[in-house]
Amino acid sequence: AAWRREVVTQLGFDPSMRTEDIDLSIRALAAGYVIEIVPQAQADEMCPVDLPALYRQRLRWAVGWEEVAQRTLPLVFGSSALTRVRKCRVAMLLHGRFLTLGCACFNGAQIFMHARQPLSWPRPMRAVVAAPRALLGLAVLNLWYTLLRTRAPPRRWLPAPLFF
Repeated sequence: AAWRREVVTQLGFDPSMRTEDIDLSIRALAAGYVIEIVPQAQADEMCPVDLPALYRQRLRWAVGWEEVAQRTLPLVFGSSALTRVRKCRVAMLLHGRFLTLGCACFNGAQIFMHARQPLSWPRPMRAVVAAPRALLGLAVLNLWYTLLRTRAPPRRWLPAPLFF
């Protein structure tokens, strides 16, 4: 990421956070700063060398995202610089992983139940079973809308939901 010096100086990095870059980004949004995507920008990353290192990295990131969500959601929802829609989008960004995990678990259970025996479920139960897929479909449409607004090349649109 590239930051303006005055923003970093004003908001500062919190060394107690595991994902200090995400923390700074959310606090910058809550303070009214605009974060922009530069499609031409390139960045290198040091990848973990083995599976235990990858596990530790992902665990640190997961715990870090949760820390950021707990500490910054009050700032986000108390911010006068953000509209209600933006506040909801930031909340969805911070908690979207639970929606994805919940949909995966629920759909896995649905596949398991149908594999054991075909069930003729009542209409309310079918609606409950379809709800996670509908929410995930809305999230994918929101992702594609964001890709359209950022003028991402169309070749990125189809594989984007795979990384959701």
